[in-house]
Order: sequence, then structure tokens, then C-alpha cells
Amino acid sequence: MNMKKKIIILVAVIAAVGIAAGSFTILKRANNITNSVEQMKQKAEDFYRKGDLSKAIYQMAMYCENNDADAEAVVKLGDWYGESGDDNNAQKSYKKAIDILAEADDTSIYANSGAKAPDNNGFTIEISPAVRYTKNMKLVFTGENITPAKTADGKVDSNTPKLKNTDSYKTTGWFYVSPQMKNLTLSGDFNTAIWQFQTFNDDYLVQNNNLNYKKNQSVRFDNNSYDTVSVPDKTFRARVTYFDKEITDSEAKGKDILITAGKIPDGYTDYKNQVFSIPDLSQGDSVTFADGEWKLKTTDGEKKLNLDAPVIGKGMYCYVVGDLCGKVKINYKKADEAADGDKTKIYGVKFSNVGTVSSCERKNDSAGMNFDYKIGSEWALGTGNDFDKAYPWCDMKLCAVTEDSDGKKQVVYSDEKEFAADGSKGNVMVEIPKFYIRRVVSDRAEAIYVSGMRHEGFSVEPVFRDSNGDELDKVYVSAYFGSEQDGKIVSKSNAYPVLMLKYKQTLDMARQNGGGFSEMSFSMVSALQKLFLVETGTIDSSSIIAGDTFKYYFTESDSKEKSGYAYESDEKTNSIKVYRTIGTEKITEGSDIVIFDGWDDYSNAKSVKRGVTAVSQNEEYIKIEFDGDPINVNKDKTAVSNIPEKTGKTESIDYCTGTLNGETGKVSFKYRNIENLYGSALVMLDNDAYVKDKRLYIETGDDTISVNDDIVVQDKDLSDYTNVNTNECVRKMTFDSSYPSAMLPSAVGGGASSLSGYGDFWQYTGAKNTQYNLCYGGADDNARIAGVFQLRALFMGERYRIGFVSARIMYK
Repeated sequence: MNMKKKIIILVAVIAAVGIAAGSFTILKRANNITNSVEQMKQKAEDFYRKGDLSKAIYQMAMYCENNDADAEAVVKLGDWYGESGDDNNAQKSYKKAIDILAEADDTSIYANSGAKAPDNNGFTIEISPAVRYTKNMKLVFTGENITPAKTADGKVDSNTPKLKNTDSYKTTGWFYVSPQMKNLTLSGDFNTAIWQFQTFNDDYLVQNNNLNYKKNQSVRFDNNSYDTVSVPDKTFRARVTYFDKEITDSEAKGKDILITAGKIPDGYTDYKNQVFSIPDLSQGDSVTFADGEWKLKTTDGEKKLNLDAPVIGKGMYCYVVGDLCGKVKINYKKADEAADGDKTKIYGVKFSNVGTVSSCERKNDSAGMNFDYKIGSEWALGTGNDFDKAYPWCDMKLCAVTEDSDGKKQVVYSDEKEFAADGSKGNVMVEIPKFYIRRVVSDRAEAIYVSGMRHEGFSVEPVFRDSNGDELDKVYVSAYFGSEQDGKIVSKSNAYPVLMLKYKQTLDMARQNGGGFSEMSFSMVSALQKLFLVETGTIDSSSIIAGDTFKYYFTESDSKEKSGYAYESDEKTNSIKVYRTIGTEKITEGSDIVIFDGWDDYSNAKSVKRGVTAVSQNEEYIKIEFDGDPINVNKDKTAVSNIPEKTGKTESIDYCTGTLNGETGKVSFKYRNIENLYGSALVMLDNDAYVKDKRLYIETGDDTISVNDDIVVQDKDLSDYTNVNTNECVRKMTFDSSYPSAMLPSAVGGGASSLSGYGDFWQYTGAKNTQYNLCYGGADDNARIAGVFQLRALFMGERYRIGFVSARIMYK
């Protein structure tokens, strides 16, 4: 074929299909095609009136490329494509017009948009074409749980709907999604995450974060317990390859997984997913739902449709999918508004005792509710926190508490002018109002409910009983770790937490504040666990807020270069060079350290505790600069260790729950104004509860209650992380119907690890006829195994002390 014939054919193709070409100037002049944006639309309509459809399409396509907000013009272009027999381009034009209309209309639901349902007392639905017609349209209602029932062998391919044929992988079936979900999260028994999304234009997009998941030998935060992806624009369904048999160093078996809408694996509402196939509609047709009935209205009249009545609960995602979608308008009847802090409401969660999924299903009045917190000054999830209006969370208040000379409680709240966090107005505490709980436990699942009212089956949380058994309206827990002042353990800002106190010494110093003060009790821990669990909707607390849990804890070593000893000597200096190790590399600017000769030499004197002002390193050592007075450093004798963070660092966060900006596991956080609820250091618990011969004993006034369920013995330490991830983390808690509040581990391992189940470590050597007192929360080097459910039965005797254990006081 000669060059002249090639040019003629190419020109004919361009003119016929309307490809927007930028360089055929001679062709445009000859056919009166204009480059003027202001004249393009009129020129296209002139061509159409003259019967020159191909030129009209060409010119209007040019106009629409330069005017991407003119829906009317795009629809007209679609009409002309249809008139020419090009149904494919007609449908593409109509889809583009729908996108334009959706941008300008936030009262209706279109393809590539959606809405979350409010709390409601009923609704009506109106469906009509957004442009000329609808084709294969479906109306979808889902909760956060969008896990498909079906799976298949094979792996998603980059740009095709066909799976790669291999039985080494497992992939979910397709499931509907909406860009309005923003993020999807995969958790549970998985070890890879390769996502595939299908767009409305039948393109296939793949996302792969290429992270480590569920590795046996690591409790670090770069070993991930879940995967999160963004939902791409203009996609309507997804699937994920979640298991790879060739990954042999993972704990995952590819059994139970959970896929939810959202950024983190927190609580979800397990609404029934509903998909309604809508008849194809023409211009002027509509489908409505009202008074329990679906109706189709056309020019031929009206008829009922045999479709189920939809159930739309608070927080459900409402969206449409299909070849060409119409617009949907849902008119909600506003629900009766309950007063903030309504004590009659019941907030619950349900979770597995046997699986690897840590997220909880929200039950009762917590259905559809959102948890949120701040990272620095920004919301982490962008949903806001619905529990701020729910009792008892809404009535948890930051305050300062003292006892006067008559032993009467004096409280100054943080919104009062007299309040101070420095301890000058009393111990800085968080007030917790009385609530009631119910636990329902089976072999495979557990449910926990919280309410401000004693409903049937509920009992008061034990911390709200005094020594006489009478119920208390409020109790108080310290906002900060305990620091030492005038022979007392106090709660105040800008102070270093105590360490290495003997057990009896700690309890005595806590009581020096006054008759109502004591060291934190097991019953207070139990109350806080339930509040955190029901609000966040997860039993694995560190999976959503890591806390101060990935620092360096000094341990003695005969090989000095393998521990945190000084690399060289120096005099009168504000820096120390230490051997570079995996541990000392964790020390960061802004953290707090102790400089000493080892834990036997440790004291709570302020002079040995320093703030790190700078960190630098080379291949052999790490140079740590610190505040305070200069010191002398002796090679292989002077050592450093991270210590619990100085109190009050989270005061910069302008919300009650949040974490500081910084590296995961290396910054403080607060929950409802309780700083470092877990992590940073273990907390000694008062001697009103102890473990002996596999049973928990709780002293209540003159009585001692034995909780009638065996506690599991777990006598291994943390030296083998593969063993930690298979045998040492909590799977199930004790339950005694006569004392339902008490939760200590009754089973470990069996699928639970630092990355699944509760995700928290339990330790109890189980020596016979030996009383063990408890400590709680996790130390600053525990990484993923720290959390709101970490407990250890460690203290055997009044003189026992440990370098990673601190104190926290309470008042009742």
C-alpha cells in the first residue's frame, strides 16, 4: 500500500469515529472543524442540523474534552453516538455525564458515589435514569463486613479477570465495593494481600503493599496483623489473594479472614448485605419503595415488583453498580433523638474465642457506631467518635482529686479555672461513672455488654463496690503513671514514673495520699478493659494504637558490645556513645533514658533520668545526646536504657484519645485522658486480687472470692518469639457466672498470637501453693504483645521488684 492511500484511510477513520486528533490542521480547515473552544458546541450542532453526523460527533467530542462540566453536551454526544450505531461510545458518554451530575448533586446516589445511612425510623426510595436509560443496575446495601462467602484456588493477575491457575494461592470471590468506603482492611488468617479492583469501564487494577504479614518469629510492628488499601475511583467490585502456601514462615493457615470497610480492624456492624436488581428503565420511568412495597412506574402504568423490603441500619453503605446506573434518592424518616448519655442504652461487642480475627461485631445500641482517635492534631479515621455521646464514655472526666483533713473527697475538673495538671491541685485523675456489664460466653464466642442501667442479666462492674459491698457512683484512675513525691506515689504531669520499687513499698506509698487512694486494682483494670474493648471494637488493642512499646530495655551481658554499655569513656559530657545493637538502635530523639551501671544500681533519683536531645550513629556505635548536668562515662561500665516516658507528653493532643506523631511503638498515647493505658511499663496491681494454684482470688471486704475457672499455666519467657507467637498469647478468658467480670487467660496459643486473637502476652509459672500478685499492660520493649489484656502473675513476696514495672494509683 502506498503512502497516499495510507493517509486517505487514516483520515477517513479519524473522521468516522471522532478520535480527538491534535495535528490534522488541513483536514479541520477543509471540513470547517474549529479549534475555538467558544465555537465548538455551536459548530457541532450546526453539523448535526445539516445531517453531517460524523462531523457533529467529532466536533462535540472536541468540545467535551475541553468542557468537562457540561453534562448536557456529553449526553447529546452520547445520543449522537447511539444514532450512529456506536452503542459502546454512547454508553461511555452517558457514564461521563453521570459523573458530572453526581459532582453537582449531593442529595442523590450515583455510580461512583454513595452514602452512609443515618439512624432512622423508616425511609422511601426513588430510582430513575440519571440520563437516557439504565442497564443492569443494582442497588446495594452493605455493612462494614463485606467478606465474601466463596473462595477459589488461584492468584489475581494484573489486568485480567482470570485467575492465574495455581493451587498455591487462595483468592476470595468478587464482592461489591464503593469508592465512598475509601479503604478496605483485610485481617484474620492471611499471609499475603494482592487486591484487584474492577472499574465501571471494565479495567482491572491491582494493589499490593508488599508487606510482611503474620511472621512466626517476630513481634515487631513491621510484621503486620492486617492490610489496608484505598478503594480506587470508579470501581465497583474487588477481590483479594490472601493466602500463599509457599510462605512457610507464617503462622497463617488461610482459614478465617475478615474484610471490612475502613482503615483499621476495629468494630464492625454485621448487617445483612442486600443487592436489589432494578429493571432497566427508560426516560420517564421510575422505581419506588414506600410503605413496604416496590413499584415500577412506566408510560404503560404502575405495577408491584417482587423484591424484598430493604433493611437499612445506621452506618450502612448505600450505592449502585451496573452497566449504566441511574440516580437514587433515599428519604429517611429521622429517628427519635436520644439524649446524650442515655443510661438505658446497651452497647455490646461479640468476638471469636477460637479464630484469628480480632475485630468485634458491634451489637445492640452500638450497631453503626464509629470509634475514632487523633494522631497529633488530625483525626486518624475521619469518622468522628460516636462514643463521645454514649454513657459511660461521655461522662469520663479529667480532674484533680485530693482528700481534705476530714477525709472527704475534693474534685477540681479540667474545665474549671482552678485545675492544674502539675499536681498542685491534687492527683490528676480520670473520673469514671458507674456502669453495669454482662458477659455471654460459649465454646466459640464471647459477647460483652455495657450499660448505665442494671438490665436483666447485668451486674455492676465490681470496681464500683466499696469494702461494705455498697455501690459507688464514681471511681477514679490516675491519668499518669505514678511518680515519687514526698514519700508518696502521685499522679502529675512532667514527672518521671517510678521503677524498681518493692511490691509492698509501692502499695504503702500509694496509700499515703489518703484513705481512698490505693495502687491500681485488678477490678479497675477489668473495668478499663471493657470500656476500651466495647468502644474500639477490637480485642487486639496494639493493632490500632501501638503505644510506647518498641524501645530499648537494658539487659546484662558478658559480651559488652551486645548490650547498651558505653563504647568509650568520657568526662563531663552530655553525650554517651554506646555499642550499636538491634536494641540500642531503638533509642530515638525525644525518648527518655536512664544512665546507670545496671538495674541493681538503679534509683528513682531525677539525676539519672534524662531526655534524649539527639541521636547519630555509625557502623560501630550510637551517639546519644541528653539534657541535664554533664556526667562522667566509663567504657563497658556505664550503660543506658529507655525508661517509661515522662508524663504529660500527650497534653498537646486536643482530644481525649490520641497518639503523638512519631514512629510506631515509640510515642505515648492516651485513652480517654489516661496516658499510656498500656505499654511504657507494666503496672503493679494492688493485693486485693492474686493467683494461686490456677485460680484467681479476689478480696471483697471480709470475703475472698475464688473465680471458678482454671487459669492456664504459661511458664515460658520472651526469649523465643516464634514460641511467643504460637504458645504464649491469649486466646480465651476465664468465665464464672457468679463473678462474670473477672477475665484472666484460660487458654493461650491454638491460633492466637501477637498478631491474632487478643494479641497479648500472658505469663504464670504455676508453682503449687504459691501466691502470685499481678501486673498489667506491657513494658516499653514488648512491641505487639503489650496491650490492654497483657497480664503477668509475677510478684511472689513483698520485697519483689523488677526494672520494667511501675505504678498507677486510683481512688474510690
